[in-house]
Amino acid sequence: MKNQYSYFVLLLVILSSCSSKTYTALYQETDVSVSNQTPYYLPKNLLQLEVIYTLNEPRVEKSGIDLPLSTSTTKITIEDPIKITNLLAPDTSRKFVITGKQLANSQFINGDSVQKNIYVEDTTTITLQNIKNSTSTLSANLTASDLETEAYNAVLEILNNISKIKTKKDLEMTYNLVSFYKSQFQTFNNDFKPYIKKSKIKYTVVIDPAKLYTEEGKWSELKNNQLYHTVYPTYIFKENTVLLDTIKLTTPKLPELKISASSKTEPIEGILCLQTSPTLLNTEINSITLDTQNINIAQYGAIKRITKEDLQATNKSFPVLFKINNAEQIINDKENIEPIEFNSSQTITESQIAIKKAYKEKLQNIDLLIKKLEERKAAL
Repeated sequence: MKNQYSYFVLLLVILSSCSSKTYTALYQETDVSVSNQTPYYLPKNLLQLEVIYTLNEPRVEKSGIDLPLSTSTTKITIEDPIKITNLLAPDTSRKFVITGKQLANSQFINGDSVQKNIYVEDTTTITLQNIKNSTSTLSANLTASDLETEAYNAVLEILNNISKIKTKKDLEMTYNLVSFYKSQFQTFNNDFKPYIKKSKIKYTVVIDPAKLYTEEGKWSELKNNQLYHTVYPTYIFKENTVLLDTIKLTTPKLPELKISASSKTEPIEGILCLQTSPTLLNTEINSITLDTQNINIAQYGAIKRITKEDLQATNKSFPVLFKINNAEQIINDKENIEPIEFNSSQTITESQIAIKKAYKEKLQNIDLLIKKLEERKAAL
């Protein structure tokens, strides 16, 4: 009887010891939820891009009447800084379960949606001033039609290769074509007063930097262990518009999450979490690098096991655990479009000055070509 009593005392001590400890294992879909089990998700970071697109609408004044310039389309550019914000979200593909001594609710982030990273102020503003032409210089090219652009490019090409014209017949034909183009060029610019009317919209999109996208407006490519994310949302604009600027984000390929074999099948003591490490993010527009920096992206981190006491001592700055009941309702990717109030009166004046200056420069090159053609004709 005494031996039997000692056995029960020992069993009670063992059970009591186990219940005072916290264990973690990889969540299995066959697990049955009970009161002493708490499923949780590891965190991941999402990148929220706020892009202000400028719509450059070509218009003209003719006989005091303001009209759309039908020969040219609205060109869409990025002229304002791009804002990238690091968001926190639960990673529903990485789910674990806690057994034994449970954690307090304060140790979890409780929510069913993406939220701003409240632990790290991680917002980056990327300016374009080092690679973009000035607004006035850019405006000079936005009223030209495709046909006019092609014709003027031909003028420049002939100007640089005039020695290749070998016969008087070819020279005469070239001279007549250039002279005709000059007359049309002068007539159009004398009769019309083209300018650019600007308006702006803000486009917000959220991207998982470790996910492959195949959607309209954003898509990804995996190449040489790098993920290239392209943002090019032409569908958010009206017809007869051209989006000139393409954004590309580059991040490393997501490494395989290494979990000890034992924790996949049986609980281990402590809590499994992610040790975040800086990840390289490269931002480009039209293949020109805007910024390269290291940012914290949780899903690129390594698994780490810590004790319950260590977790409580971190004041929630690390690690981050998500406790969510309705995971299927989580929306990781979102898009939003909103107009921005913008006074275009100043930019209208700037565009008129730039267009007039560009007209004079083009006319000088046309006259120079005609002069050289005359000289070449005399030489032949």
